Amino acid sequence: MLKRGYSKNMSLGPLMGVGTVDALIPPNALTVVLASLANIDVGQLLIAGIVPGMIMSSLYFAYVLIWCRIFPNEAPVYDVPYVPLKAKVMATLRYLLPLGLIIFMVIGFMFLGVATPTEAAATGTLGSFILALAYKRLTWETMKKAVMGTVKVTTMIFMIIIVSSTYGEILAFTGSASGMTNFITKLSISP
Repeated sequence: MLKRGYSKNMSLGPLMGVGTVDALIPPNALTVVLASLANIDVGQLLIAGIVPGMIMSSLYFAYVLIWCRIFPNEAPVYDVPYVPLKAKVMATLRYLLPLGLIIFMVIGFMFLGVATPTEAAATGTLGSFILALAYKRLTWETMKKAVMGTVKVTTMIFMIIIVSSTYGEILAFTGSASGMTNFITKLSISP
């Protein structure tokens, strides 16, 4: 974006803002961790994030469009090479449709009640494996990266759960939580 003449604000701002949308629209690990810590149904929590995520995406989109109308130098217009419709359709069928299939295998199966979140994750993994095989991208290096990525994410999730559980136990054992609750409820201020 910087090479195309976009300002730093327009290059970095929307990208950073999308991080909050990423935490809402499934599939995402943050929602799974939250659901497991709060004993909430993972599938329902993932599905619940779709509408708010779409609303936030629409608001970001509208904001960027309005901002670019007010300050056109923030995102200058540039020439886009012509791509024939046939090439666009072929690229969609080759790249976007398989990705949509994997997303459906994960979210769609949960939404339809066909699979639990764990089973849906397994079907998504199977779909990714089949696509990597079909695109001739399945190598030992790819497998190694996938396994190492899974180990890193799983370790991170376990560490979050262990630390939060330990912190909760420490608060309960020391009486800090009940002491803070008593302190706040005995304050002589209006609710």
